[in-house]
Amino acid sequence: MIYTYHAGWLTSPPRMVFFYHIIIDMSFITPKFLRRLLCFLLSLRLLFLFWSNLPLYTQSFDPQVAKDAYFSSTYIRGDKGKSTLSDSDLYLVEGHFLVGENYDLEKLTPGHPPLGKYLIGFSWKYLGNPYILQFVSFALVLVLISLLAGTPLLGLIFSFEPLLIEQLSLTLLDIHFLVLILSSLLFFTRFIKEKKVKKQNLLLILSWLFLGLAMATKFFPVTFPLIGAYFLLILLQGDFSRFIRLALSFPLVGLGFGLGHLSYFFYHPSILSFARFTRYQINWWAGSPQTPPLAIFKVIFLNQWPTWWGEGVIPVPGWWLGWPVLTGLSFLSFRNWKTKPFYFYLIISFLFLSVQAIFPRHLLPILPIIYLLSYDTIRWLWLKLKPTK
Repeated sequence: MIYTYHAGWLTSPPRMVFFYHIIIDMSFITPKFLRRLLCFLLSLRLLFLFWSNLPLYTQSFDPQVAKDAYFSSTYIRGDKGKSTLSDSDLYLVEGHFLVGENYDLEKLTPGHPPLGKYLIGFSWKYLGNPYILQFVSFALVLVLISLLAGTPLLGLIFSFEPLLIEQLSLTLLDIHFLVLILSSLLFFTRFIKEKKVKKQNLLLILSWLFLGLAMATKFFPVTFPLIGAYFLLILLQGDFSRFIRLALSFPLVGLGFGLGHLSYFFYHPSILSFARFTRYQINWWAGSPQTPPLAIFKVIFLNQWPTWWGEGVIPVPGWWLGWPVLTGLSFLSFRNWKTKPFYFYLIISFLFLSVQAIFPRHLLPILPIIYLLSYDTIRWLWLKLKPTK
């Protein structure tokens, strides 16, 4: 059969009505439709990233190779070591020791707490690949930032952040830490909005527990800015009842921290022993290298990373123009009380990071907040500049 084109095909009444609504009227683009479209695009983005990294996620890794590299490295042999392991390789082999060989925590080299390493080791042993849970945490980060912002658009935008994408192909702790920090923030923001006391208490318990788990993932002082932001916000609100409940429930952070170290008590069932172990870790971190203050701002605004191993100031890997622009916009979000938990967390984090040596990836816990606050500022500017009818 031969099909021929008729000039009246587009001009017939039913088809004209259809094209009018699709192309001209656009009334089908409701907020609900737009949200579903953004969720669909975010799902496609995740599918694309998983497919792009499929060779890595289906690759098999030999634990013996990682162990040989570890035992011949400077971590074990000092100056006689053949090489210095990257953080990614170190957490990979330590994850294997903890899950694959049930190591006592005291046998590992001092460093970050174990929870993130457990997740890496769990992924390696039970999912067949150490990178699978990196991707799961990546996806959770995008979901959480979408929930915090109230729109999947921000999750979709953040999925293109180079510093976040880097976490997909490295066995680092930052992506797992970020999931726990954002979870704590999500429950806390629900807590300050909730009117019913029972639900408030539940949300507060969950917020503190997730914060404690975050403390068990990376060296715990990095969570201090969030703790400070919580107390500062409730204090400025003048809500005495909420402040008392916030303070009384604060020890739950310790419970979360202890749960992240649960395996330690299998070998050393003593709180006193755990306190000594924690003090030893703190003393080890006290010997961390120092750099001139305010290095964090050079990293963000000038693409300059002051190093401490003899290379001087070098360009920042993964830096792009969005960092200084979005950070500048985020500072303008102070006018909105709804964003105050995020704003306080950002400001206190900058104060904290400005007095220590940093890696660029140390920005990761605050980058979602920078995106969220800058998005709020852009919306405000748009409403201010938008011509009124």
